[in-house]
Formats: sequence, C-alpha cells, structure tokens
Amino acid sequence: MKLKFNLESKDWLLFGILTFLWFNIVALIVLNLYQYANEGTFNGLNPLPIFTSTQLFSTIILWIGSEAAMVLSIKNKLSRKNRMMNHLDK
Repeated sequence: MKLKFNLESKDWLLFGILTFLWFNIVALIVLNLYQYANEGTFNGLNPLPIFTSTQLFSTIILWIGSEAAMVLSIKNKLSRKNRMMNHLDK
C-alpha cells in the first residue's frame, strides 16, 4: 500500500521544526542518561554538548528510530481511516 502525502510548504516547515525539537529532546534524554549512569548527576537542559560528545551516534540512531516509529504509527492510523472511508463510500 502506497501512502500519498498532499502537503503544502507550511506543512513541511512545521514538520521540520517539530523534527528539530524532537532531536533536541532525544539529545537531552541521551545526555542526561549517560551522565547519570557515569557520574550520578544530571546534565541539565542544554542539548548542545551532544555535538561534541561521543554519544552523537547513539543520539542519531535513537532519533531516527523514534521518528520512524512515529511516522509508521501515523501511517497506520491514516490507512485505517482511508479503509473505513472507502468502506462507507460503497
């Protein structure tokens, strides 16, 4: 099943902004978990150290995985909705 997206430029802009914000949240989670596991204290709310640390690769992998999970969950809901609408049309 192929899912077609009919998005305008403002939708792509919103998607880009939300993706950037989600990357920052994932970076905060990874940094805080890593520092808490090693030192017993939290890193704080600054996601910028992720770009200079060794956890960048794990952050990117976790971010891509979570983005894929979100897109697939939305795709499943949209395909169910489309099937229901097609069933009602018949």
